Amino acid sequence: MQLPRRLALFNKYVNNRVQKSWAWLIPPWAIIIHHGRTSGREYRTPVLAWRSRGRIVVALHYGANSDWVRNVMHHQSASIQRLGRTAVLVTPRIVDPATTDEFGPGLRLLVRPAEHALVADLR
Repeated sequence: MQLPRRLALFNKYVNNRVQKSWAWLIPPWAIIIHHGRTSGREYRTPVLAWRSRGRIVVALHYGANSDWVRNVMHHQSASIQRLGRTAVLVTPRIVDPATTDEFGPGLRLLVRPAEHALVADLR
């Protein structure tokens, strides 16, 4: 189930500004640090992220066409701040949570309400 774009815009301009101050410390929240496709500007986006099998999994509740997802896929890299640490995401890919074997069944239940998930290896 993809959430409405209006909610995404509200979160982008209101909630994200507040969440950035604490999301990098409290799991499953994390901050994705990515660069704009054309501007190259650095952006910081709070997300729900889980570790699984040496990878990071992010449920894409607003769909795979969100700006931050498009930025990450364009550059094929980003960074993530989680639990006060920063790691580099490499080989990001978008998967269908219902059919992938990228993560275990427990995590699949958490991510399944989203139509897509971003999965990336950690370096």
